[in-house]
Amino acid sequence: MESEPGKGSVFSFTLGFQPASATEVPAPAPEKCDLNAIKGARVLLVEDHPINQQIARVQLTHAGLLVTVASNGLEAVKLTLPGIKPFDLVLMDIQMPEMDGYEATRLIRQQWSPEELPIIAMTAYALAKERRNCLDLGMNDHLAKPIDTAELHAALCRWLKPRPELSPALEANTEPVVAEDGFRNLPGIDIDDGLERLGGDQALYWSLLRSFAGENRQVVPQLHSLMNEGDLGGARLVVHTLRGVAGNLGITELAATAAELERALVREEPAAARGLMADLAKGLALVLAGVTHLEEQL
Repeated sequence: MESEPGKGSVFSFTLGFQPASATEVPAPAPEKCDLNAIKGARVLLVEDHPINQQIARVQLTHAGLLVTVASNGLEAVKLTLPGIKPFDLVLMDIQMPEMDGYEATRLIRQQWSPEELPIIAMTAYALAKERRNCLDLGMNDHLAKPIDTAELHAALCRWLKPRPELSPALEANTEPVVAEDGFRNLPGIDIDDGLERLGGDQALYWSLLRSFAGENRQVVPQLHSLMNEGDLGGARLVVHTLRGVAGNLGITELAATAAELERALVREEPAAARGLMADLAKGLALVLAGVTHLEEQL
């Protein structure tokens, strides 16, 4: 403050701000998400897990989009080489084999700017730090897993430009039909949450639950083996994958336990991790028993 009698006073101050990333593009904010306006847009889905691929593909196809799937970052980079731009938007998972989403985004940004090819991150964390990391690397937006359909639609409307093409119809699913009442008897599973991501497709939901059960019957012995070997990083990756898939299928309690276990492994706390592994084993056994029982009745 500077003040002089008869003349007046001057008040001034200084504020420090974190500079925005040079590659960050302000997100447009539509008043209403009109999916009809973006039908026919071409989306590259980068996701390594088959179940998560199917769930995301259904969400995108129901929105009227044309979907191509890449199983890792390296495939995504190859599909976005310089030249004719084949996609209007990229949905990028982060934790993947071969090449993760961070490195893939870095390489894609050497060819395409955020305005030319928007990239939306899909991560297991909703933390502000995680979102900032994604934006600083040149991504346009960030969605936390499990992906909420309404939030996904809002992000698509923010970044996709309207296209005149019509989207293809969903392929018919030939899985055995399970009445919704049958799903209600599955313990540990939020059926409404799981079906919502699949547009109510009960046949596909049952197919994915069966796949989940089949691929996770040996996950607990696998985790014990990794822990006994002192491979906390390997155990964390297994739990991370289990957490993401369970969350997408509405197996919410198991996903929450897996999230706690993953945090313990990140902090390198083996004692706490072993206690949480017991909870994980109980929750997983409950889910697997329910799916197996329903399968035997069909």
